[in-house]
Amino acid sequence: MVTVFTKLKALNPDIVICGNRIYKTCLDIVNIMRQLNYSPKAIGVSQCVAVPEVLTALGNDIRYFLDYSVWTSDLKGAGYSDQPTRDFPPSDNITSSAKFVKAFKNITGLIPSWYSANTYNNGFALELVIEKAQSINSSALNNVFPYILETNFFGPLGYNGWGWNDKIVSLIVQRDENKTVRIVFPTGTATNDIVYPFVKWESRIFESYFLKEPTEKAMFALFIFFLVFNIFCLLFLIKNWKARSIVASSPVFLSIMLIGSVLMYSTVPVWMLYADAGSCHLRVWFLSFGFTLLFGTLTAKTHRIKELFLLKKMRPKKFSDKKLFIVVGGLISIDLILCILWSAITQPTVNKIIRDGVGETNGRLWESLNYLECVWGSDPKILQIFYGLEGAYKVIMIIYGLYLSLLLWKYGSSMWVESKQIIFAMYNLIIFALIGLALQLGLGENPEFNTRNVLFVTRSLCLFLSGSITIGAMLIPRMLDPEGKEHEGKDATGTKRTMDTAVLQLNDLEWKYEQLEKKYKDLKAKVRELDVQVQLSD
Repeated sequence: MVTVFTKLKALNPDIVICGNRIYKTCLDIVNIMRQLNYSPKAIGVSQCVAVPEVLTALGNDIRYFLDYSVWTSDLKGAGYSDQPTRDFPPSDNITSSAKFVKAFKNITGLIPSWYSANTYNNGFALELVIEKAQSINSSALNNVFPYILETNFFGPLGYNGWGWNDKIVSLIVQRDENKTVRIVFPTGTATNDIVYPFVKWESRIFESYFLKEPTEKAMFALFIFFLVFNIFCLLFLIKNWKARSIVASSPVFLSIMLIGSVLMYSTVPVWMLYADAGSCHLRVWFLSFGFTLLFGTLTAKTHRIKELFLLKKMRPKKFSDKKLFIVVGGLISIDLILCILWSAITQPTVNKIIRDGVGETNGRLWESLNYLECVWGSDPKILQIFYGLEGAYKVIMIIYGLYLSLLLWKYGSSMWVESKQIIFAMYNLIIFALIGLALQLGLGENPEFNTRNVLFVTRSLCLFLSGSITIGAMLIPRMLDPEGKEHEGKDATGTKRTMDTAVLQLNDLEWKYEQLEKKYKDLKAKVRELDVQVQLSD
């Protein structure tokens, strides 16, 4: 048999039909075809698909094979479901076949095969013939057989002179993706469309791995691009750490913002079409921490500028980097607590989502459209609570940042104040967040591959753009003018210096304050040293 199928594979016919009367031969045929990786467009084997023992022996391998049959447990359609029978009349929207299946299952505990149904049907036909002949004489029965014409759950009953039911139509059946026997012909009784062409053996293996799809590779390439951009920005900061314009924007916290944007970008590689248990955790952690490190630090920096500029006293208030670190640390601590509770309570897992369907979908075999999906716990209320807390926390952060930026709007041309850039960044963030949220809510439950692909690409671009636009708005003006030459001749508020101004000039307040404080410490140390020398000389 191996030789036969090897020659068939070489000839490559579209359709192969194998006559067979022993189901064990069917097992050999299927196993040889799989061994040879031979997949014609259609393959039919008699005494195969509908035989329960074949399903037990072959499992998934029997899917998509064709066979003939005369009855299945879900048989319906004209001539089957709408005709009354004496034993199983259709009623209450239940077909005659369904009633037979129910009665058979109640007695035996099994779903009847066509053998069982055929045996019952033959007994039913014999009963009709005996009633009509009023005899059990074989000659009398043979004379009556041609006059029997009825319809029951098994189909039309009509016999020729040889006692053969030549009125019944043979069914073409096929095992579907769930290994269920489905009628594919005739069309009036079909319960499924035929799967054609035959699903190739290599397409039946569910494959899901990192960077499988072209869109995943494209988004990962963008991730590398933005990561390199951030590394370049960080190297620029290190090189120009003491430059006047960089000092004005606090290089330490610009570096923290760069780290935050990298975490936001890193959400993309762990939130692709592929999923595993680790990525289910990390996507929440990366997005939450990245957002806070980027926009939380930006808001904290703006709060410090507000404390320095919007003074009620003439003497400026000291707001050190250490104090600012504490503020950012407090913001991160809230995220840390929420994410730990999230991972501990919801315990994300990965489920394999089986697509319903047959044949091809947009040129792709439907089996290749199965996918993995993160599932967080079983109680949706827990998810709603987390989303509510995390969402409210981020919204408050954004609103407070916008509020501070509006307060400092008139100082927007200052080298020290970034209110205009912050409002621009926040505006883009809100737009991208709304687009991503709308698509996630509208399309997130749609299993179609194209829909999931569109959602993934859009979500990834929103993450990339919201982070890169913010970093660009903060850094590019300073990268173009690290020494702040554009701001020469202006005070800290961004206005040109005048001799008759009545307001305390806060020119380069933060930078000069640091320098003066350092000089004060040096002078204080020298005074102590001189004081010791004076005492020793006395």
